[in-house]
Amino acid sequence: MRKETNEVFHLNHALPTTPTPDSTNTFQIQIDKSDYDHYRTCFFKRRILQEWHHQRRKVKLSQYDQPAKQKMILTDTFLQLRSFIAAAYVEDFSLPLSEFTLFGWLQYNKLRSEICQEAHDRLYWSEMIYYYEQCSKSGIIAQLLPLK
Repeated sequence: MRKETNEVFHLNHALPTTPTPDSTNTFQIQIDKSDYDHYRTCFFKRRILQEWHHQRRKVKLSQYDQPAKQKMILTDTFLQLRSFIAAAYVEDFSLPLSEFTLFGWLQYNKLRSEICQEAHDRLYWSEMIYYYEQCSKSGIIAQLLPLK
């Protein structure tokens, strides 16, 4: 008899579109302790990751909803994250925030979390990149930028 656990519906395995960290990755680069500390202590990045933790299941399951309801869920999540992203973005980049620079900043955070060997953070940044790709395809980003 198969043992049922909460892991059966673990979100990383339940939905095939969820990016997962590459366990064979050997990418390493040395960074200054101050850069590592900045990443680990950035209030707005921590809030983004925390908010994503609360929103991710709803977003992932929305892909099975009707398109109108899915767009509503994606928009609602975008609005929940928007102010934190705007604040964290200006800490790292001086370029004006656009759809292109938003994707670059998300990739930057994913890479930074990988360098800092924060696998959990890396997974969340990967999921958010996928989420923002969905928002871009739905026209949500263009509609709701600039972030404030």
